[in-house]
Amino acid sequence: MNRRQALRTLASLPLLATAAPGAAIAATRKRLGFLEPGPRGRVIEEFAAVMGPRLAELGWVEGKTLDMFFRFGEGDESRFAALAKELVDARPDVIGTAGTPCTRALQQATRTIPIVTTVGDPVAAGFAQSLARPGANITGVSQGKSEIVPKQIEVLRAAVPKLSTLVILRERGTIPIFEEITQPIVTAARAAGLAARAYPISSMADVESAFRAVPSGGRGAAYLMHVLTQPDHRAIMQIALRLRVPTFTNDLEMIDAGGLMLYTLVHEDEDRRTALIVDKLFRGADPAMLPFELPQRTIFVINRRTAAAIGVVFPADFTIRATRVIG
Repeated sequence: MNRRQALRTLASLPLLATAAPGAAIAATRKRLGFLEPGPRGRVIEEFAAVMGPRLAELGWVEGKTLDMFFRFGEGDESRFAALAKELVDARPDVIGTAGTPCTRALQQATRTIPIVTTVGDPVAAGFAQSLARPGANITGVSQGKSEIVPKQIEVLRAAVPKLSTLVILRERGTIPIFEEITQPIVTAARAAGLAARAYPISSMADVESAFRAVPSGGRGAAYLMHVLTQPDHRAIMQIALRLRVPTFTNDLEMIDAGGLMLYTLVHEDEDRRTALIVDKLFRGADPAMLPFELPQRTIFVINRRTAAAIGVVFPADFTIRATRVIG
């Protein structure tokens, strides 16, 4: 199934699908529910791109061996508990989710249905006794924020040695999972001795205001986490270049448009591994004994063209260490 076919199939899914009363379901047919914190469109596209095709490869084909149904929080955390209950009442074999707020809502709604989640630190959040042995009905992928974010700050400081202030741009009113991601960046930056501030963004004017808040002379940088629902990457980076702001991003499109650096986990890999966990649970694995997986692959991209334009000199070893070099 290609991306376009997957999108077309998933776009037609109802918000909640349940079997008709008395309908027989084949022994090999499974039901997969999702509680998603964000809007319908973005989730469907991301699922269709990676996880859906991977499940199909494993034998779980929507409409044949797999029934899928979604609930979307639309960024409103107050709805999560009710949506979690609706999903549990629909009796799925497995429930997928992401982020601490949605996972906690599901944890409170069921202690028996296996839950597969992607969160920063499942042990600290109280979802698992340990990564190796979760001990309950929740397993999945730990995003390893405690490991990846300090490394991001480390490579940024190596490129901008006078760095003292980090300005974090994130979408205003964004879904709770992005709030969750922002805090580790602030914490890691402050632990490294930097001043850190998150700027909520809802327009291009906000983008320019945030970039203007970045100290000049190599003392500041901007971390572009999730800027606008449908960002104009090139326009955003043109502002950063005009103001000579070093930019760090997790978005490949942003780095291609002129961002300075990218160092992040390979999210497609996370989605594929999540599909493998779902497959194991469908086949009878005990979530209490199924370890949380940790990040395995990272990508490091540097943009030498942008560096030259804003006066940044990369350390000599960056070219060797980088997964990809632009310019």
